[in-house]
Order: sequence, then C-alpha cells, then structure tokens
Amino acid sequence: TNRVRQLRFVDRCLLLGGGIALFVLFGIAARLTPAPAGMGTHQQLGLPPCTFVLMFQTPCPTCGMTTSWSNMMHGRIGDAIRCNIGGVMLWMLAASVGIWMFVSGVRGHWFIGKPNSTMWLCVLLPIGLVTIFTWLLRLNIN
Repeated sequence: TNRVRQLRFVDRCLLLGGGIALFVLFGIAARLTPAPAGMGTHQQLGLPPCTFVLMFQTPCPTCGMTTSWSNMMHGRIGDAIRCNIGGVMLWMLAASVGIWMFVSGVRGHWFIGKPNSTMWLCVLLPIGLVTIFTWLLRLNIN
C-alpha cells in the first residue's frame, strides 16, 4: 500500500505559519511604492538607508530587492528585473514556497514532495550567484 505519512501537529503549524508569513511579506510589498531610483523602498518601513551605500558610495548585492518585490506586486516585471534580478528570483521562490508550505500545512502531509538539502542547494545557489554576478556588473558600470 502507498500510505501517505502525516505531519506532526507542530510541523503543520510551522508550515502554516511560514506560508502565512510569506503572504504577509507580499502584502507589505504590495503596499509600498517602488522607489523611482530602483532602491530605497525599504525606507518606507522606517528602516535606515543602506549602510553599505553610506560607507562605500556603491550599492550592495541586495540593494533594490525590496523595490523589486514591490514592483513585482504591482505587475511591473521589467522594472523589478532592472532593480534586482536576484530579488525577482527570490520573490518567485517565496511565492512557490509560500503556497507549498501553506498547502502542506493544511493537508497535513507534504504537497508535491518533502524538501531536502540538495533541492534547496539547487534553488538557492543560482539565486545567490545571480545576485552576486549582477552586483559585480553594477560595480563595473558605476
């Protein structure tokens, strides 16, 4: 027999909580107005300007991520990519993982499949590499 293993109650709660937390982040990103400069949107949340920019007068690898998320939530995909393509990739991952976590928590067993370290490496490594590569290109341009 092909019996599906049920998740523990605490695991279901963590999955539901994680999925809801990601949905809340999307809601916050949707309420923000993307900064015209392509970065700095996070300051609408009361956060300070990027310390890296203040210290080195050049954007850090994550500069523009909040702006890219806000652009994605407003349907401006081209603007989001221009701000930070790693942020767009992270947004797509968060959307997928948020749905996957929520559905797994509701169903009580892994939706599609149980995660493993190889899967996470194959997903997160390209996002990190694209973010660093894009940053290096920005440094060369400035």
